[in-house]
Amino acid sequence: MKFTSVKNFFQPPAATLTHNLASISWNAAEWTFRQLGIKDRISGEDSVPAGQYVVMSNLETVFQEFKQQVAGRTSNFDRTFTRLQFQSLFAPTLVAGQCLSDQDLEVLLTFLSRDKGFIDYNGDIIRIRSSSDRSNIGPEDVAIASVKELTANLRHQTVALNLRVDSLNREIKSALSKNNRVAAQASLKSRKLAESSLVKRYATLNQLEDIAAKLQQASDQVQLVAVMKSSANALRSINTRVGGSDRVDEVMHQIREQMSEVDEVAAILAESTGETIDELEIQDELEALETETREAARLTKEKKEEVQEAHEIKEMHNELAKLPDIPTEIVSESDKSKTQAIEKQVAGLSLDHI
Repeated sequence: MKFTSVKNFFQPPAATLTHNLASISWNAAEWTFRQLGIKDRISGEDSVPAGQYVVMSNLETVFQEFKQQVAGRTSNFDRTFTRLQFQSLFAPTLVAGQCLSDQDLEVLLTFLSRDKGFIDYNGDIIRIRSSSDRSNIGPEDVAIASVKELTANLRHQTVALNLRVDSLNREIKSALSKNNRVAAQASLKSRKLAESSLVKRYATLNQLEDIAAKLQQASDQVQLVAVMKSSANALRSINTRVGGSDRVDEVMHQIREQMSEVDEVAAILAESTGETIDELEIQDELEALETETREAARLTKEKKEEVQEAHEIKEMHNELAKLPDIPTEIVSESDKSKTQAIEKQVAGLSLDHI
């Protein structure tokens, strides 16, 4: 884990580098003395002195959280704060369950401005950097931050005055319910003063909100003009590469000439070669082909019908083969009558004659 003391952290980078080199040199000499037995090893054990330290990994974590929270702030008005306003907005939210102290906030602001280059900070005004911003904080940034802070203060005052008026109204009602005219009159005077102050605060707040809207509009216009200027430069560069309207006209003229040349070549290739074609011969050959096609179709149809007929005859023979044979002996009528007479005699017999 990399960490450094708060005192060393706030030192300029050059001074910190000199201090680190001196520490490295001294540590190397101390190790040499220990190896030679000049310095007692036990008394020279490494230990972290008591004090306040900056843990760099924690700063990186807070930096990532801060970037996420300000990702939607695109206009210069939304990216500019006084230190007090910055502290009220971000100190309670950057670390879960903890509010950053004044020293923590100063360490963070120094880290964001000096080490990360993510913000501009002059001790009083904080501005989240954008590619279109100047390197230094200007008077307009100070004005924006001051108006925002004063507006926030007035809103807080109006909330407090509204609560004061509500409290005085309750006191007046309570005093009247107890027939305490003196207390009711005193509370009424206090309410009048609070209402008068509230009216003045609201009037000032409306003026500040108008000024803030104008500042925001002007800031957006500055960004718009910057974008338009960069777009104009880009268009100028593109037009320079194109070569202007004269060059485009020349290119289009060349294209038209080449297209005309292609059309002429195509027309020449499409012209007749002079060979004559006998139309009657073509018609006779076409009729012969049609006749041949019809004859082939007729033969194919007849062959198909013959095959179908042979198949039906074969099926008929198969069905006939499955029928039973015709009996060869035929019973005569006389034999039938004799058989019937015998059956009657047998039927007339009874069991007593047996």
